[in-house]
Amino acid sequence: MNSVAGQGHRTVPHTADLRIEAWAPTREGCLAETVRGLVSSFANVAGAAPHRTTKRHMTTGSADDLLAAVG
Repeated sequence: MNSVAGQGHRTVPHTADLRIEAWAPTREGCLAETVRGLVSSFANVAGAAPHRTTKRHMTTGSADDLLAAVG
C-alpha cells in the first residue's frame, strides 16, 4: 500500500484479475495513483525517482473512459 498526504493506492485480491483502489483529493490525483498501482503490480519502484516527467492532456466523455485511456 502506498499512502502520502491523503492520497494512495492498494491492490485488492480478486480471482484472475488485478484490482486497484486509488484515492486522492482530485480526479487527476486518483488517476495518477491508479497508474502507480498498476506499475507497482509488475515492477519494483520502491525508492525510485523519475528521471523526467511528461504531461499529457487527455479528454474524454466519462470518468470510466478516462481511466481506460490512462491505464
